Amino acid sequence: MNKNKGFTLIEILIVVAILGILAAVAYPSYQDNVRKSNRALGKAILLTVATKEEQFFVNNNQYATTMVQLGYAANTFGISQQGDPVAAGAGIYDVSFSASSTAAFTAQAVPKNDQVNDTKCMTLTLTNTGVKTESGTASSAADCW
Repeated sequence: MNKNKGFTLIEILIVVAILGILAAVAYPSYQDNVRKSNRALGKAILLTVATKEEQFFVNNNQYATTMVQLGYAANTFGISQQGDPVAAGAGIYDVSFSASSTAAFTAQAVPKNDQVNDTKCMTLTLTNTGVKTESGTASSAADCW
C-alpha cells in the first residue's frame, strides 16, 4: 500500500491560525516603529528651518516672518516619508512657523495622515531660544526629542 504524502486540512489551518496571531501581534509594533522613525524626519525639518532662520538673522539682523523668505515654496508645507517637501496635508507632517515679531520665531511640525496615531509625540515645536516641546502624552520633551 502506498502512503499519501502531504498535509491535512487541520494542519494547514493550525499553521494559518498561528501566522494570523503572530501578524496581529507584530503589525501594531511595526507601525509604532515606523511612526517613531517618521518623528525623526519631523525633528530634522524643524532643525533645518531653525538653521535657515538663524542664517537669515545673521544676514538681516532679524528673523524671517514667512517661510518663503527662507527659500520654501509656501508658508506651510508637508514633509514626505522620504524627507522631501510636499503640498501641505499630503505628507507625514505639516511644517510652519509663526513669527510674532522679527525678534523671535516658533517652528512647528504638526502630524498628518497616519502620523496622527503617534499619540506619544504629537505636534513638535522648536523656538528661537532652542526650547523643544511636544503636545503628546510623553512624560517629557526628551522622550520625543
